[in-house]
Amino acid sequence: MSLISEEQRKKIERENTERVNNQLVNTPLIDRWSIVFVLIIVSIILFFIILKKGNIKYAFVPLVASSITGMVIASSSARIRRNEYEGLMYYKGEKDCGLSDTPTQKIDGVMIKRNIGPGTYQERIFKAPNGTDIKIDKEGNVSFIGFGSRFVSKIGGGGYLPNIPDECWK
Repeated sequence: MSLISEEQRKKIERENTERVNNQLVNTPLIDRWSIVFVLIIVSIILFFIILKKGNIKYAFVPLVASSITGMVIASSSARIRRNEYEGLMYYKGEKDCGLSDTPTQKIDGVMIKRNIGPGTYQERIFKAPNGTDIKIDKEGNVSFIGFGSRFVSKIGGGGYLPNIPDECWK
């Protein structure tokens, strides 16, 4: 990533401030993976209830429906559901090679540059696995919205990365 001028940095921060001010911050955040896990638990319960009533051919319908929902979520991009950070930030799209300062919601991850002194920045890379929902607070800290996204992140190797994973993150 090439160095940007002070003028470009100020422009990006000004655009981020406008973006933050235009967000609906009082709307509830719903995690897609949490919904899938609740659906799976309910479908397992329904499976045994239907099985107990003797309708074996319909017993698998709830399991199939929740599995299809999980597959759709797993094949979708991670999403930024709320972003309150006004500082320097770069986005990596799911299929992009390289970082962009253009705000987007469907991501593979983000690089946040936090100002830690005059002209000094700390770069933090956050990788979000497919289907997870994240939020970014005013300090630039990234977190998962629900228990489902946190669980999938643990399995999928998401979270803050100590090093740049490959050339596409530069």
